[in-house]
Amino acid sequence: MADLSALKDIATTAEPAAPVHVKKVDAQGRSYATGKRKDAVARVWVKPGSGKITINGKPYVAYFARPVLQMILQQPIVAAARDGQFDIDATVAGGGLSPARPAPFATALPRPSPTSNRACAPF
Repeated sequence: MADLSALKDIATTAEPAAPVHVKKVDAQGRSYATGKRKDAVARVWVKPGSGKITINGKPYVAYFARPVLQMILQQPIVAAARDGQFDIDATVAGGGLSPARPAPFATALPRPSPTSNRACAPF
């Protein structure tokens, strides 16, 4: 029995702790991410606000005229239950007027995280 009690000390080695989320924001309180799909590139800045979405200086409704494209753009926001809580400012290049145009947003929006709450990681 004395030999087994010596093994008990070996088995209680501590596992490394999980990495701690660090909030990454610039001086203006914005988080940044880039999304790409084929030739389209979207650069997205997210900050706490009233829910205003601008793309290349225009409201997203004017930039994406089709309701389906507007819905695709809003899907990550609605899925995270953060509609109306964050302002999104984006620049987009490439992609044309096809449904592939909002695709970079779908990859860019879940990346920035202006809050430290990991339960709401997309925003």
